[in-house]
Amino acid sequence: MKKNIIIIIIIALNISFLIGCSSEESKGEVALKLGDYKRAIGFFNRALDKNPANYRARVGLAHAYIQEFDIKKDKLSIQEQDSLIDLCVNELSAALSINPEVKLKKETSQILYRKAKILLEKGDTLLALKTLNKSLKLDKKNIASLNLSGIIFYKLGRSDIAQDYFLNIILIDSTNANAYYNLSIIALENGDLKKAKEYLDKARRFETNEKR
Repeated sequence: MKKNIIIIIIIALNISFLIGCSSEESKGEVALKLGDYKRAIGFFNRALDKNPANYRARVGLAHAYIQEFDIKKDKLSIQEQDSLIDLCVNELSAALSINPEVKLKKETSQILYRKAKILLEKGDTLLALKTLNKSLKLDKKNIASLNLSGIIFYKLGRSDIAQDYFLNIILIDSTNANAYYNLSIIALENGDLKKAKEYLDKARRFETNEKR
């Protein structure tokens, strides 16, 4: 009888230990689902204090920072927005060094796109382009980053480079109305009226399909 009691106690202690090992991450994930980014940040940070190479906690912390950004965005200054995005990028970069999975690369690419938009608002066009380049290295099919890169180069007077970005978009998505519209403008400026009309017709057709 005593032996059975001892075995039960040992099993209970082992279960408690296992639960304790993952409890911080689990609590953080629950807090995120509830929209409670403050508590989530605390839970994930405590998990990382125990193990800085905790992939789950790194990704969770990045998601908590993004949740905070999305909730508070309208009340944040542009500098505060930039700082929050940087915190997110730092955590995702650390997570990628632990496990460079494709899904996380795509997510990081999208966050870098958001970072580039903030940099443009701050007036730092060069750094925005460098950030978009990092975004596309992680996900060369990130249409948002390709489109913004094209727009920036077009505004800088490099319509030749911009055109390459927009052409790349339609190779990925042959129904992208924005890309065709941008290509029509470049073709018109180059004096190619036939090509400009062709691109514009496609832009209108695919834009109409999107609205249905």
